[in-house]
Amino acid sequence: MGLDAGLDHQAGGDVAGALSRVYGSMRRKLDKAVAANSADDLDELLEGVKTVSGAWRQLR
Repeated sequence: MGLDAGLDHQAGGDVAGALSRVYGSMRRKLDKAVAANSADDLDELLEGVKTVSGAWRQLR
């Protein structure tokens, strides 16, 4: 939620909107994985987080 809250939708335009959708999807997947107590789903989500994190590092 913190990543989504930090987005500047006015300055970020379409990119901010796309990131908001990605973050929302990841949040829903996290909720489902926790509810199902699924290690496999959490592993899959972690890979997605690593991908997003890597992309942000490359932008620096």
